Amino acid sequence: MEKTVETTVEIVEKVTEETKKVASDLAGALPEGNLKQEALEVKKFAEEVDKDAKNIEVLLHKVDKIKEEVEELMEPLIEKEEQREKEKQDIMDHENNYK
Repeated sequence: MEKTVETTVEIVEKVTEETKKVASDLAGALPEGNLKQEALEVKKFAEEVDKDAKNIEVLLHKVDKIKEEVEELMEPLIEKEEQREKEKQDIMDHENNYK
């Protein structure tokens, strides 16, 4: 899922860049009036979406870092628990051999 979100963010960034360019070019070519204002609004909206996409990308990188840190913290605990389980099983096997 993480890769899908990252890919989606990249696509959104590309689309918003193109939308901003087209809207800006269109607004520059139009005379003052409603159509020009609409083109400027589209450009402004695309800028906001692009900004949000960049924020999502930053958030994804922070989540990745936290995930790595949690895994590093959990690894010794998991290994310790696995060792306990192995020792328990060894004791049970040993007891079964004496029955």
